[in-house]
Amino acid sequence: LYVVPIIPTHYITIPPVGWINAAHVHGVQILGTLITEWKDGEQLWQKLYEDEKKLDKVIDKLVEICKHCQFDGYLINIENQVPPEHLEKVQYFVKKLTKQIHEQVDKSLIIWYDSVISPSGELKWQNELNESNKDFFKYSDGIFLNYNWTDETLQKSLQNAGVRKHDVYVGVDVFGRGCFGGGGFNCDLAMEKVRKFDLSAAIFGHGWTHETKQETESFHERELLFWSKLKPYLYTNVLVVDKTLNTTFNNGYGKFQYENGRKVENAVHYNLSKQSIQTNSTHEFEYEDGFNGTGCLKLKQSEQNKDHILLLTHVKVQKEFKLTIATKCSTTYDYSISVLYESEGPQEQKHKFILKKEEKTNDNELQDFSSTIIYEPEYSNATHKQHKKLIWFKNTWDVRVFNICPKYKGFVTQIRMTFASETLDLLLGELKIVTDV
Repeated sequence: LYVVPIIPTHYITIPPVGWINAAHVHGVQILGTLITEWKDGEQLWQKLYEDEKKLDKVIDKLVEICKHCQFDGYLINIENQVPPEHLEKVQYFVKKLTKQIHEQVDKSLIIWYDSVISPSGELKWQNELNESNKDFFKYSDGIFLNYNWTDETLQKSLQNAGVRKHDVYVGVDVFGRGCFGGGGFNCDLAMEKVRKFDLSAAIFGHGWTHETKQETESFHERELLFWSKLKPYLYTNVLVVDKTLNTTFNNGYGKFQYENGRKVENAVHYNLSKQSIQTNSTHEFEYEDGFNGTGCLKLKQSEQNKDHILLLTHVKVQKEFKLTIATKCSTTYDYSISVLYESEGPQEQKHKFILKKEEKTNDNELQDFSSTIIYEPEYSNATHKQHKKLIWFKNTWDVRVFNICPKYKGFVTQIRMTFASETLDLLLGELKIVTDV
């Protein structure tokens, strides 16, 4: 899933630094935008047609901006007529920009928006990949299709893309302008259709959840509903980590600041650069409590929903690793954590470690790991009997450390949480994996 900020009032849009940092924390590429429109756009390009050196200079500067600001490429959106005699110069521009940015920016992308066609240079949205826009597709890393597609145009795009079918990003307009399903909370209908043809998707205008919100509605509830409906059709990004994975699930904003489970500051915070790793599932966020940062994750438990995939990962392990988890609940509760582990080497095997919250665990289940219970500082002098009681203490952050020794090299690939209790809201404040400790 690529993040593409589009702000049509500027020729060149640089993603905000908070967006860049939040995207990169999750291993996601984020693009700037080069956009020209209507008469102003025609006049700008007319100056560039005069001299190829001007085109080269613009390319140099675009790559320089991308490197300096540390984002990952551009969406090229030319929504103005191009004189047919100059169309080759636009194609040259796209081709050279793609080549040059690949040479200087690792894992960079140039995406072409479905707009100008060849050989006429008309501004004519195609809603499909075809002969009129295939040259721009060939010279770039992909095409962002306009939103008024049909089953027939998606089928044509699939056929024309060949092995590059995942480089075709089918436009889904959340504001629903001519898009299948009508947008809004029905965007899942469009996404289902896109996935049916095994193409990629480009979701435009998801600020709709905020921009159309009524005063009586909650933005957070609308946002959660929107992405929950899309979740079955989204690619889940796998976090590749060398040694340490650490998240407090902080989303970068909130009304308070917490340290080690205590509220330390009463002030509104907004800094997306401080966003930590989010889960691979859609969950509520709790701002009125937290372990570290501006809040914590809230896992809502029900009879139908006891199992939660927290993270899909690729954490390299040489010998052993330590998993730390901080939880809190208003009632007594119990959970188990499933850690999927894949061994490395000629005889690759998959293993599952079951880590249980309860103090007493079957000896057979403990053969590859041990559990240590950590408490807040004020409990450090408590007796063992008092410690045992605190395992079930309500409204207290409970921090556990599990030491796992697989005895073979490999990777942690998934972390999943399952509840024994039937109905509860569990706060999850921290999840950390440290390898080879």
